[in-house]
This record gives sequence, C-alpha cells and structure tokens, in this order.
Amino acid sequence: MRARFCTILAAAGALTQTTDYDQGVALVGKGQAAAAVPFLMRATQARPKEAQTWKALGVAYAAQEQYDLAEPSFRRACELDPKLADACYYHGRALYALDRYEPSLRALEQALATNPKSWEAHLGIAQALEALGKAAEAEKEFHDALSLCHGTDPQPGAAYGRFLLRQGRFQDAIAPLEEVLTRFPGSADANTHLGRALLEQGQLAEAIRCLERAIASQPASAQAHLLVAKAYVRAGRAAEAQPHFEAAARYERASQGAK
Repeated sequence: MRARFCTILAAAGALTQTTDYDQGVALVGKGQAAAAVPFLMRATQARPKEAQTWKALGVAYAAQEQYDLAEPSFRRACELDPKLADACYYHGRALYALDRYEPSLRALEQALATNPKSWEAHLGIAQALEALGKAAEAEKEFHDALSLCHGTDPQPGAAYGRFLLRQGRFQDAIAPLEEVLTRFPGSADANTHLGRALLEQGQLAEAIRCLERAIASQPASAQAHLLVAKAYVRAGRAAEAQPHFEAAARYERASQGAK
C-alpha cells in the first residue's frame, strides 16, 4: 500500500504546500511511518478539508498495521473526495483488516463505482464476499479481478487459489496457481497455496518443491514451514521435517508477539 500510495503522491505533490505534509509523505516513502504520523496529524489539523492529507495519515497508520487508527483517516478522505485515487479503496481494505466485512464491502463498491476497471477493488470485494459466506458471488469477483489484471500482478491469481483451497476445491486450485507461477515464479503466496493444493492431492515431491520455493522467497512464513514439514513427514523424511516444525513455531510466536 505504501509504495503504491507514494507513486500516486509524487505525481500530485503540487496539491498542497503544507510543509508538515511534505515531510510526512517523505518519511512514509522512506519506510519511517511512525515518524511520519506527527507531521501528517498537523497537516490534517491545518487543512481539515483536504482529502489528500487524511489519506496520507491513513497510509502512515496502515503501514504500521494500525488499522483501527487508519480507518477513520481513510473514511474522512473518502467522504471529502470519493474520486481521490484509492481513498475509498483504502478505507474498504482497512475495514476488511478489522473484520468489518459489511462496511468494507460498501466502501469497496463505492471505490469500484469511481473506477470500474480497478482489479484491486474487484479483488477486495471478492474477499469481503468470501468472508461473508457468499462464495458464488465472491468467485465472480475473483474472475473479474483476474480478467482486469491481465496477468500484471500475482495477487488476484494467488488470492483466487487460496479461495478455492478454502472451499475444499484442491484440484481446481492447481491450474490457476500454476498460471500465476509461470509469470511470477518467485511468488511466495502462489507457491505456498500450490504446495498445499498438491499436498492435499498426495503429490508430495511436487508439494515440497513449491513450499521450499515459498520459503526461499519468504523465509519467515510460518505457514510454508508448517506445510513443508507435514509434506516431509508424509514422505517418510521426518528428520528433514523437524527444523521446519521448529521454524513454524518460532515465526508464529514472533507474529503473535508483533500483534
């Protein structure tokens, strides 16, 4: 979210002359989101009706996974200027991160009304619908996201594969995930989900290869470590499984501690 936001912001820097705003945006761009917050809070106080400053503040919070703080800022940006790039989309995603799926869906539909060709909005809607138990409607939105993305990003395909896994459709998940990996062989998500699908289908050697690639791309993935450990056990290679069980437990503890 931060990288995409800063790209948009660079093209729109002339929208404001607020020094605090400029400093805050620069800090977000450098990965110093916490340091950016005071500057951006002052910017919103100085220009409370400027949607761009509220969106910037929301991004600073979201970059720290403080979605409870990001959501009101994104909501304000969306209310002030629904056509501002990604304002309503970011609001919907923050709501989704807070498990508020109905309002997330409404915000994402508002984002889609402004930009009907946004694969990101379709993907967000698909995930909100899935969370609401509306699988058939969600699948249509996943297909729309894939169609509009034109294979330029691994997210829609990886997310669709994960959706199919959650539906218990392990065989159906294999082809779309393999397609993602033809374009993005280093996608940790696609390799993890394909590894799980293959594991469920009993294709142990292929599953291990995918999951090892996932770990190479994302070494701190507790899920990938746990899955490859299970695959090794099922393949009769328990000694190779043990380090991955330990890594899975270690990274899961670290993840819980960060929260």
